[in-house]
Amino acid sequence: MFRNLIDETLQIQEANALEMEVTPPEVDEAYARFAGERNQSPAALDAYLLSVGSSPSSLKRQIEGEMAWNNLLRDYQKARLESFLNPQVDVQGSGYQLYQAQIAVGSGGWIGKGLTNGTQGQGDYLPVQTTDFVFAVLAEELGFIGATIIVACFCVIAWRGLRTSLRAPDRFGAFLALGLTTMVAFQAFFNVSVVLGILPTKGIPLPFVSYGGSSLLINLIGIGMLLNVCQHASAAHGGTTTFPTADA
Repeated sequence: MFRNLIDETLQIQEANALEMEVTPPEVDEAYARFAGERNQSPAALDAYLLSVGSSPSSLKRQIEGEMAWNNLLRDYQKARLESFLNPQVDVQGSGYQLYQAQIAVGSGGWIGKGLTNGTQGQGDYLPVQTTDFVFAVLAEELGFIGATIIVACFCVIAWRGLRTSLRAPDRFGAFLALGLTTMVAFQAFFNVSVVLGILPTKGIPLPFVSYGGSSLLINLIGIGMLLNVCQHASAAHGGTTTFPTADA
């Protein structure tokens, strides 16, 4: 009985806290202008919103979100988000890159068109095809099967890296393996997701595949350190995995 009374009291306090939420002065001014455009006072608008089952705080949050969209984001950021939500709105402008990438991925079919036979990549319809959107070229030329194999390879790297982190002989090795695995796995995840239209466009390369010496060098160094942790983890658990030494 007392427990239910306490729970009801907490729910009422949380509801009152949401209604009495302090908003920035700019939001209050925009809320007052919104009410004035409808020949109402802010208090009258509050009463109307409550009567229809809504709340003033929800409308103020919408106004705050619109103000953030207009004032905090630059034009190219807005265009990038809009093209992500609907690439076909401006296929000749902000949505061109993603639209061409999706054409490349879809036209690959099951087995692809063959290496160097892709129309989107070889015809230069797809921008930055050697770096950010290299996965679209591979999906077009190697097809669904080839693209799945590439994704599976990154999944194997992530699985082995996490396994190495769990089997590391000390905490430093565990966190090092986890960080290096996350570095490679998240780059691959974000790159593939951008090409497929799951995430907004970002300048993140596909590890070991995208053109660029600095990215390749850092990833190779990371995998080398990960293999070193894996070697010590196997030795600590009595495994049979060994690597040749300098004396061998």
